[in-house]
Amino acid sequence: IADGNSVVLVDHDTQILSESGHIIEMGPGAGSKGGKVIAEGSIDEIKRNPCQKIYFCNAMSQPGETDDFSVEDHIRAIEKHSFKNAVDLAIVNDSYIPQNILEAYAKQGSYPVKIKEHEHSYRIIVRKLIMFDEKGRIRHNPDAVKKVIEEVIQTI
Repeated sequence: IADGNSVVLVDHDTQILSESGHIIEMGPGAGSKGGKVIAEGSIDEIKRNPCQKIYFCNAMSQPGETDDFSVEDHIRAIEKHSFKNAVDLAIVNDSYIPQNILEAYAKQGSYPVKIKEHEHSYRIIVRKLIMFDEKGRIRHNPDAVKKVIEEVIQTI
């Protein structure tokens, strides 16, 4: 950086994001499927952007990082490192997870992220969003994610 080079970082660590001078948010279908820039700039610029801020909540907690976190705890962490009311809409998984998969995740200290509170300053959409890969790992189902995004677009 000191030599004028750029740094590209893919991260969800809120401290790193809060200390970043510039953020580019990609979606939907980022990574190998392409994706489009949906928000770009500093946290203040993103805050002023009139677009709806949508958060797809993790399906499972991250051991040592988000132990015992609810959906609301995840959003509070986002707000702590960005700005108040950073989320307009939270998309939350409600898929059935077989007991053997839950037990495998529990051995690693990972548990489903659930809604725990009754009142929110943001809207919540609950949908069946996950699938299981050949190793029994939980993944967001791209078709389910696409469907809920299309549903959201229809309401804008």
